[in-house]
Amino acid sequence: MKEIGKYAEQWNVSSKYFYDNGYYTWMAKKLVDYDTVFEVGCGTGYSTLALLEQGYKVIAIDKNQSCIRKAKELLDRSNVKDNQVIFIEGDITDERFRKALLSSYKFDVIICWNVWLILE
Repeated sequence: MKEIGKYAEQWNVSSKYFYDNGYYTWMAKKLVDYDTVFEVGCGTGYSTLALLEQGYKVIAIDKNQSCIRKAKELLDRSNVKDNQVIFIEGDITDERFRKALLSSYKFDVIICWNVWLILE
């Protein structure tokens, strides 16, 4: 459990940097003609906040409960209405979890921020 909280703290620093420098806003503005965004890996909520500020409804998924908690706290401190977001804790790589989500929620686009692909 300690590692989960440590990761959330570390990610919060990076995520805040991306938000403060407009990277999330820039990426959110690239989404056009969508209403509801399915955000895989919302982290501590800065990317979610950028989406909400652009007027999107968001279904935000993260498997780290500390990240979800920080994301909710961030939205509580912001001027954005959090009734436009649903936070769900879970592992999107779990097939049963993913199928349940896909059959339970309607959305227009799926995004996953800051994904690194390493090929060896």
